[in-house]
Amino acid sequence: MGRMEHRQTTAHESHFDPSLYPRTYSLSRYNRWSYILPGFLLAVVLPVQFWRLHALNSQPMVPIVLLFVLAGIYSVLRGLRQKLALEPDAVTVRYAFLSRRLERHEIAGWRKSSGGARWTGLSGRTLVPRDKARKPLAFYEVKTDPAFYAWFAGIPELKPTMDTPPVGSPVKMFIAWVGIMAGFLTVLLLSIFWGDRPFGIQIVSLIADTGLVFFFVFCDSRAWRGYSLRDKRVRQELPHLLGIHSLFLIVIGLLLTFVLSEQSLLPASWLVESGPKHESPFEVGLIFIGVAVVMTQAWIYRKILRRAAEAENTPIG
Repeated sequence: MGRMEHRQTTAHESHFDPSLYPRTYSLSRYNRWSYILPGFLLAVVLPVQFWRLHALNSQPMVPIVLLFVLAGIYSVLRGLRQKLALEPDAVTVRYAFLSRRLERHEIAGWRKSSGGARWTGLSGRTLVPRDKARKPLAFYEVKTDPAFYAWFAGIPELKPTMDTPPVGSPVKMFIAWVGIMAGFLTVLLLSIFWGDRPFGIQIVSLIADTGLVFFFVFCDSRAWRGYSLRDKRVRQELPHLLGIHSLFLIVIGLLLTFVLSEQSLLPASWLVESGPKHESPFEVGLIFIGVAVVMTQAWIYRKILRRAAEAENTPIG
């Protein structure tokens, strides 16, 4: 099916007629709801749940819930307002509050983007400018017609990079989710058995940090391609990455030890537990900081590996 659709789009691309434009394309139903549903959850469902649990009576929780609401509103607006506009000589992607534009002659080529047509990614694309100082222009799967593919006639499809998501499959997605749930269960069990021991929280946090970073850097998902440990260039960078990660772990362990030892000096409202999981604003804050640290590490490590790949001008596979 995928091969047949690809042949059809190739045929469409051979007939570019400037008189067919401008044309505007909306997000596909699948991608639109992938923005709206999480946004509704963040902006409405979670704040209501916090209110029912009386968590909003604690001052530190108010700014956290406000961040949820703002992130949710942005996600919903992006799902509703994001569009792709094709003109005879330019392309514009409109997001929630801004838009970006590239002239046709400024485009060096295109690659498949994440959020493609379920498992094929035929219409989600990242446009790469000729000027390397400019950022690529990406859009997710849109509702297409022959004129969409015809517009890209003469614009070459570039080789995939490590930031180009792999062509996924239900089996790969299932395996990825099994791995995530296994990791989550492992951390949960460790926190139950070690959480009350001396330095137990620190040990569990460092294990969770390492596992999440490994997933974001070396494992494939629908949104990114993992760097293969079988690749020679990746193995050459491992001592460098391990050294940086060791420094992160030392800093995280020391900061956690200091913060936990000074916990009694915090305002009482920060330590009040609420909800079925008996989490305090202090604990929720630590979780948010931990997620930010994990994402920062993953971004640094992927940047190092990307530079190693670009140094040889060949894609890692």
